[in-house]
Amino acid sequence: MASGASLRKSPPKARRRLNLPLELKLNPALAILFSFLASTLAAQARLEKFSEAREILQSDTLVRADGTMEVVQISKTSLRFKVTPDTGFFYAVAPSASVVQSAFVNWVEGGTNALAWSIGLEIATRYQTRKIIWRNDFTGRFGQTKNEGQEFRKTVDNFEIISQLRYNLVRSDVFYPQFSFTLRSQFAPGFDYSKPNAPQISAFFDPAYAVQSFGLFYEEPSRAFNASMGFAFREIIARRFTSFSDRPETPRIERVNFTTGIEIKSSWTLDLTERTRYQGRVQLFSSFENLRVWDVNFRNALTTRLFESLQVQFLFALVYQDRLSKRVQLSQTLELAFRYRFANH
Repeated sequence: MASGASLRKSPPKARRRLNLPLELKLNPALAILFSFLASTLAAQARLEKFSEAREILQSDTLVRADGTMEVVQISKTSLRFKVTPDTGFFYAVAPSASVVQSAFVNWVEGGTNALAWSIGLEIATRYQTRKIIWRNDFTGRFGQTKNEGQEFRKTVDNFEIISQLRYNLVRSDVFYPQFSFTLRSQFAPGFDYSKPNAPQISAFFDPAYAVQSFGLFYEEPSRAFNASMGFAFREIIARRFTSFSDRPETPRIERVNFTTGIEIKSSWTLDLTERTRYQGRVQLFSSFENLRVWDVNFRNALTTRLFESLQVQFLFALVYQDRLSKRVQLSQTLELAFRYRFANH
């Protein structure tokens, strides 16, 4: 009888489920909602480790029977991450300037008064959606030097614009079809100081080098390395100084030299220490007329940050253009510069 009464008093399992509190009923829905939000955040954002801290909570020393000691520690490690969204508009602007000056008065050991200065500007923008990535980079540098008894002479003068439009056609995070545009020229007139009277040999947009390419782009998830290859069109544009663009085998003077070929580009970033970074970039082009010969534009920058806005920078460039010269062109700059970066990421 007792067992029968007990059975009659016990409600069915279905009835007990109906009597559960409301918050327990919502737990599965909340879990599904949380999973959906987490997956959405992971799809639209990139997690980067911000800091790491380790704290020892307890430490005990145990003496074993054989006379050995063992230290047992209980510790807590805290990792902080920052979320960098992968969709939206992002920018970074970094102006820089450097000045070197020397002056001598009655200096018996000899010396020459000199002044050298340079300015630079780097701008990077990135517009990204789930399907489209549009990145634009501008790099410009200009500098002069003046020695006693001479006028100001140009030491560094170049600017480059790179625009890359990529489309995520196959839902890949690393491979993209891409259209790329590159433009390279200079700001001020150039002179050949090795010749008498220093004749002018170049000017603004004279010459200018433009390359457009269609191809495939690869980028590591960390964005530390990328490479692309594609079918390309190249134009060498000149106005007065047509020796850069003219084809000697043709009777008329060409101010625009148009060539089709293959372009290969790559760039990479390597953090050697917390304050030292190496950045490299190479652009190769070969025309279909002679695929055995490649034009090379190889740029390198080694930067050491001394303080927040003060850095030492070593720049090295290697350029080879077979049509203009059979010799490899080299450029090297070492400077102490003030640099400040404005960015929204």
